[in-house]
Amino acid sequence: MIFYIILKEGDLMYKLLIVEDDFIIAKGLQKHFEKYHYDVQYIEDFEHVLDDFLAFQPDLVLLDIHLPFFDGYYWCQENSKNITSPYCFYFLR
Repeated sequence: MIFYIILKEGDLMYKLLIVEDDFIIAKGLQKHFEKYHYDVQYIEDFEHVLDDFLAFQPDLVLLDIHLPFFDGYYWCQENSKNITSPYCFYFLR
């Protein structure tokens, strides 16, 4: 599950990309950020993560470590070749 999140602050739009594969966690994150006026979108396709990163150009990436196909560390390494956004890793047990 990939979420695109945009925060409005004055005239600035900050983009936050959340990468999460668990639907329940993803929906919870979506509802949480929507309470704070984020615009949230998500994609369930982990085969094209790099394309989504490049298309969105986020200001910050929140990245689950345990993902299908490749883990969060892999996506960070691959995306850092093209994107200079900072990353914040997390995992839930």
